[in-house]
This record gives sequence, structure tokens and C-alpha cells, in this order.
Amino acid sequence: MGQIVSNALGIVRNGKVLRETIGTLLPIAVGETAAADPALVSLLIAIAALRREESRGSHYRSDFPGRDAAALPSRLTLCTAFENAVALRWQKSERSR
Repeated sequence: MGQIVSNALGIVRNGKVLRETIGTLLPIAVGETAAADPALVSLLIAIAALRREESRGSHYRSDFPGRDAAALPSRLTLCTAFENAVALRWQKSERSR
């Protein structure tokens, strides 16, 4: 899991990789293993990074290289994060049919 998170949540981020990482982390985060807690934290970071469609601070989105001067602060709850992750996973399964 560490390598997956390092690749997806480093300084340079990409929407496609973030979506794939969310799909990988979701089943781990809802599991009952020792990896569930770190996966949950990583899942929240990945969802927040995917939602921010701009480059800001030291994090660069290769698919959104510009900075949005009008961007507002966002708020992410655990419930919203799970809803987003499940929706992304469902969309992926629908496309593969």
C-alpha cells in the first residue's frame, strides 16, 4: 500500500491515478485489518486531492496545472469521502461492462 500511496499522493498528482488509487484503497479502508486505518487516511487525502482541480501550494496536478484564483476552501467529511469513493468505484464498474 505504501508504494501506491507514494505514487499517487506525492507532489505531482494526476486525476486518473488518483481515481485508481481510490478504487484500490476503498476495500482496504473498510476492512478489519491493521491496514484499514492508514488506508482510510490515505483515502481521505486522495478524495480531497481529486476534488481540487487545480495546482496549489507545493502540490501540482498534471491534468490541472493552473491555479484557480477564485477557489474557495472545501470541506470533506468521512461520509462524503465514502460516498465519493463508492461512486467512483461504481462508475468504473459501469464503464468496464
